[in-house]
Amino acid sequence: MRVAADAAQLIQGGSVAVLGRTRGVLAPVIRALRVRGLSPACQDIDALAALPAVRDYVATARALWHPADRLSWTQLLRAPFVGLSWADLLVLSRAQRERPWPERLRERADDAALSEEGRARVARLLAALKACARDAALRTHLADRTEALWQALGGPGCIDRDELDDLRATQRLLRQHSRGGAIADLEALQRGLDQLYASPRAGQIQVMTVHKAKGLEFDHVLLVGTHKGPRNEDKPLWHLRALRGAELLVPQPPQTLAEDDPAHRLYDWVHEQHVAERRAETLRLLYVAVTRAKCSLRLYACADTDDAGLPKFAAHSFARLLEPVIAPQWSAFTQTADSEAAADRDASVPRAPRLPLNYRFEPDLSGLYRPVETRTLKPSEAVLDAQDNKLEWRAEDIAPGDIYAQLVGTLYHETLEKIAKDGLAAWSDRGASRRDSLAAGLRRMGLPAPQVAAAVSRVLELVARTLDSERGRWILDAKPWARNEYHLAAYLDDRWVSAVIDRCFEDADGTLWIIDYKAAARPVEASLLDAYVAQAGQRYASQMAVYVRLLGGLMPGRTIRAALYFAETAQLLEAGAA
Repeated sequence: MRVAADAAQLIQGGSVAVLGRTRGVLAPVIRALRVRGLSPACQDIDALAALPAVRDYVATARALWHPADRLSWTQLLRAPFVGLSWADLLVLSRAQRERPWPERLRERADDAALSEEGRARVARLLAALKACARDAALRTHLADRTEALWQALGGPGCIDRDELDDLRATQRLLRQHSRGGAIADLEALQRGLDQLYASPRAGQIQVMTVHKAKGLEFDHVLLVGTHKGPRNEDKPLWHLRALRGAELLVPQPPQTLAEDDPAHRLYDWVHEQHVAERRAETLRLLYVAVTRAKCSLRLYACADTDDAGLPKFAAHSFARLLEPVIAPQWSAFTQTADSEAAADRDASVPRAPRLPLNYRFEPDLSGLYRPVETRTLKPSEAVLDAQDNKLEWRAEDIAPGDIYAQLVGTLYHETLEKIAKDGLAAWSDRGASRRDSLAAGLRRMGLPAPQVAAAVSRVLELVARTLDSERGRWILDAKPWARNEYHLAAYLDDRWVSAVIDRCFEDADGTLWIIDYKAAARPVEASLLDAYVAQAGQRYASQMAVYVRLLGGLMPGRTIRAALYFAETAQLLEAGAA
């Protein structure tokens, strides 16, 4: 392409910009510049959805969302971070084209017809998928699962720093349009992608629309696509004209009226005014474009000729306005379109990029400062389990395994948070009407189906005890100031400390209260109740003291009291104060 060749010469003599009236006329120029090894710096030109890295990431999300989405799975398998060849895809598809890709991969992972590298890549993908499936938190969050799989397969190694910004924008958009383990509205997600553009890159040549170039100057300007005008516009059903202090609406008259009818004459006159305004707007844009150049300006046009050898340009195009200057010299211009197209054509067969099979993503964090952080347990991460006539402490990050106990505690905390937000009146039935939604929540969190009914009954039992107790209703009732699941962090004793407080509020006397809920996943025997409360008080005394310090740092000078609330006994045990 002549434009790319000229730009390559001009960058030696100063700043260069390629301008176009629309993004469409700039797209082939960008491709030609990249073929010549030049780096264009594009301003809102490359649609985010058209970038290969973004397409592969969205395909990964869609594949995880729906195992029968064969197109997205095929795109995932061909992505650089998976890297299956077409030959291996054909082997996997032989007599299996109607089956979902996950089934094909599992059943034919060891097929002798696959290449050795293909078998290794399939095994690597299946291992990453299995790891994501084992994580209960990822199963219920599509955006997190997509990011985890992309990183596990080495996706970050397929992009540069600029593309990372585009991927982050895509990840944010996917989170906005995801609900649990699914995409809430696929069309809305696609519309969101279509409205976003790749972040500007540093480059040798600026590429932008004329609108974006307003107020900028460059040593050399190449104005492309001057022969193309805006989209053709049929006569509208009506014209709306702004007049002094009023507006004039002129409808298109019916064809049954004579051409010299006043209605036709008025409409035609208003339409001529509209055409003149479009011509004036084109002239204004042309003025903006040509005045961006400080040293040189080059205009590029392409057009058929009439019988007299004169060019025929589109109406309302830049070239049409310059026709008195261009037409007399048109025959002297060198016709190089065919030869340049042949020269720019890459004769080699394109090959999709692939990560090396042994690639592992290991970010370099050696230069980062990482302060030591003491992380206090979230309330739902510790559940006191009374079983087999003894008390055992179970925590997710210490002794995993009892998912029933963990999720009962989690759902109880979430339910109390919702009660505090909705108000006590909204829960007058003590949650009985919400049994189905609570069961759905437990299933989403990964609780095995046979345990769901028992878990829901246990949570509703604890909620009922809380709402039936005077202390429980006092904690959840409306307060002058209150927060639920309150995140706090501070630098204490030479280290960072973070915490999540179940509920904190200000009472009628102005005292600040910190409440930490304690829920027994299974009923506690009467003989163990005292030990149950005492053991919890001892175990959590230091944690409650940290909570008091954190809130005290945020609200100095206030009286702060902290207490544990035991759902099993509806008892409030003070554990610290300041």
